[in-house]
Amino acid sequence: MVTDSNVQSEYRAYDREEENAADRYGQDLLELIIGRVRACQAEIALLERLEAAKTSRPWAAWLSTHPKPEARLKEAKEHCPG
Repeated sequence: MVTDSNVQSEYRAYDREEENAADRYGQDLLELIIGRVRACQAEIALLERLEAAKTSRPWAAWLSTHPKPEARLKEAKEHCPG
């Protein structure tokens, strides 16, 4: 049986800059397909949903190795056109 400590030892926490880079990369890919405004709307909507669900299972455990959703949401909103 796999325990939480065994699973967590397999992964390391992501720092904010790595997560921001991953979010920007995902947004850049979306922009190629659906355009900047819709890509921003999609990323912000996703991060808002993640923020709302951050304490529910399985997200709480997954988020323990990622920057807080509210910080990622703030970064996305600053990156997107107003």
